[in-house]
Amino acid sequence: MDAVSTKSRKKGSSLFSIFMHADTTDMILMTLGFLGSLGDGFGIPLLMLLTSKIMNTVGGGSTSDPHTLSHNINKNVINIIYFATGSLVACFLGLVYGRILMLLVGKTRHEYDKAGNIVEQAISSIRTVYSFVGESKTMNEFSVVLQRCLKYGLKQGLVKGVAIGGYGITFAIWALPAWYGSRLVMYHDGKEGTVFAVGTLMNIGGM
Repeated sequence: MDAVSTKSRKKGSSLFSIFMHADTTDMILMTLGFLGSLGDGFGIPLLMLLTSKIMNTVGGGSTSDPHTLSHNINKNVINIIYFATGSLVACFLGLVYGRILMLLVGKTRHEYDKAGNIVEQAISSIRTVYSFVGESKTMNEFSVVLQRCLKYGLKQGLVKGVAIGGYGITFAIWALPAWYGSRLVMYHDGKEGTVFAVGTLMNIGGM
C-alpha cells in the first residue's frame, strides 16, 4: 500500500499535474503564450547574429571579390526577410494571447464588481452607524496613514533619483566594450560585426 501511495504521489507531482484543472481555452492560451515567448526570447540573439554577419560582409568587402560580396549580401537579405517573417508571426501570436487574456480579465473583474456591490450594500448601514460614533478616531487614523504615505513618498523620490542618476553607469558600461572592441578590430584583426554583437549581448544580458 505504501508503494501504491508513493507511486500516486510521484504521478501527482509530475510536470503535467499543472494542467489537471486546465480547460481547452487555458491550453490554447498557454500554447500561444509559449510560442510568443520563444519568438521574443530568440528575437534579439538572432538579430545580433544577422547584424554581425552583415557588418562582417560589408567590412570585408574591400578585399573580397565583388560577385562574392553581392552573393553574401543577398543571402543576408534573405535571412533578414525570414527573421522579419518569424517576428511577425510571434508578434501576432502574442497579440492574440494578450487580447484573449484581457477579455477574460475584464469579465472576471466585472463579476468581482458585482460581488463587491452586493457586499457594499450589505454593510452600508453599518458604515452609517459607525461614522457617527467613530468620527474622531477615523480622522486620527487617517492622519497617521497620511504621514506614513509622506515618508514613503520621500523615500520613493530618493530611490527614483538614484536610479535616474545610475544611467551614467550604463553609458560607462557601453563605452567599455566600444573602446575594447575597437582595439580588437584595429590591432588584433577582430571582426567588427562579431565584436559588436558580443558586446551588445553582454550589455543586454547584464541589464
